[in-house]
Amino acid sequence: GDSPPIATEDEFADKASGPSDSGYSLYQSFWSLQDSFSNPNAINIGDFLSKTRVVLSAIESRTQTKHIRRICGHQKVSTVQFLSSPSLFHIQLSEIEFRVTFLAQFIIIASHLGGESPMLAKQLENLQSRAKKLLKNDNPEYMELLDTMLLREEAWRKWKKGK
Repeated sequence: GDSPPIATEDEFADKASGPSDSGYSLYQSFWSLQDSFSNPNAINIGDFLSKTRVVLSAIESRTQTKHIRRICGHQKVSTVQFLSSPSLFHIQLSEIEFRVTFLAQFIIIASHLGGESPMLAKQLENLQSRAKKLLKNDNPEYMELLDTMLLREEAWRKWKKGK
């Protein structure tokens, strides 16, 4: 795909600075998940679940402070740029817009995968719950909108299967 080049472990070690959860494994897991999000029907489930756990744990460790930027009572809407520099990854992981984008991607893909298989839905349940809690903490209005969209999608899916 058009994914940014991923640094090698040696390049990462040379550039990395930050907490241990921002190590190469986290960096690699994040970019691997971005590839999975772009092609959800080709996901290796075991790999997807373990890498999601790594990234969610890193995000959970950074949610002690909450800074939502507001302009005239509305949340600032901005396009998140994923920086491929490993040395900046730990900083970017602390940005709410970045986390919201990742969490929304995961929740949507997990909903899609769970809708395809009840067994997989059960496997994803805990991770979805964690992601929704984090998203609600960072941006409650966005989580409410996403929940509404997912409920409508689920109703449509059930209707379509019944036809």
